[in-house]
Amino acid sequence: MQKIWIVLAVLAAATLGCESSGSDGADMGGQGGAGGQGGAGGQGGAGGAGGAGGQGGAGGAGGAGGAGGAGGAGGAGGMGGEGGAGGGGPFVCGEGVTYLGQVFGAEADAPDGGNAVFQPYPAEYDAGIAALMAAFPAEGEPVDLETPIEIRGATVVATNFAGNFEIPGSQSRFWLADGAGTVEVRMDFNDVEGLPMFPIRVGHKIDLDVTQVDQYFGAGQVTKGTNWNLVEVNQDVYIFDVDRELTEADLNQVVRVTGTLEGAPEECGPDQKCWNSFNYGHGVGILRTKSDFAEPGKCLTFVGPMRLFQGTPQFDTINFTWMRIYND
Repeated sequence: MQKIWIVLAVLAAATLGCESSGSDGADMGGQGGAGGQGGAGGQGGAGGAGGAGGQGGAGGAGGAGGAGGAGGAGGAGGMGGEGGAGGGGPFVCGEGVTYLGQVFGAEADAPDGGNAVFQPYPAEYDAGIAALMAAFPAEGEPVDLETPIEIRGATVVATNFAGNFEIPGSQSRFWLADGAGTVEVRMDFNDVEGLPMFPIRVGHKIDLDVTQVDQYFGAGQVTKGTNWNLVEVNQDVYIFDVDRELTEADLNQVVRVTGTLEGAPEECGPDQKCWNSFNYGHGVGILRTKSDFAEPGKCLTFVGPMRLFQGTPQFDTINFTWMRIYND
């Protein structure tokens, strides 16, 4: 199997670009070890309006983490460097935000990629996600499907970080979307033969037959699939640039929110800290992270799947690429 993944890595490098590190494995059961710090962000150009700061370099992978849910163990991804404030006027949190999380186009390091768009997918884009959502169980026990649910041409809109592992963390945990919504795929990374045999990457369109589903803290998940097929690469990835209060209907949607960390955080898991009153401009949610760079008074942008904790929107940086912290 190691030889298969070596060949896979060579093919990925030749056709889809080199892979980079960045993600965590376990979630509610505890995230992996803290990731290394990314390079310092570049400073915006002098003069003119205060443009957004340059993006920090991709961080290194962290140490091995504890197992959690259906996902596997994995270290916390390295964090991108803090963005520099643009030249000119004073920095204002939330103005001129351009950060796109993982969606940096074909030139991005895998598992990032895709073309960012800010209009929802049309309703007629039906890859089978609605039928999949209808099959999710109400209780948290895995359900083997007698008739597999066919997913055809769903778009990968976010992934776990890759990490320095024989099998990247992004192969077993990622998010798929069509015009009906977004769902999480969270498989056992030890079940190597059940994983896709091509590199999962943001912007891919893929096929699979879903054979098992589960429910985790109120959210449905795909836990097993087969007949994986790569259809297209570097496709449009819808980012909801939030302009209203988020609700349960936005579960798993890739969102972009910006706000300031106010007050001291609370502990909310092994090495995790939560700002439970994170004001994103149109409502209040929870910002959950392991980052040592997240401190009271810091302005940050989150671009990743919105989760829920007891009905409250949660922005959980299981992949540090989803978060950018600004210098003020």
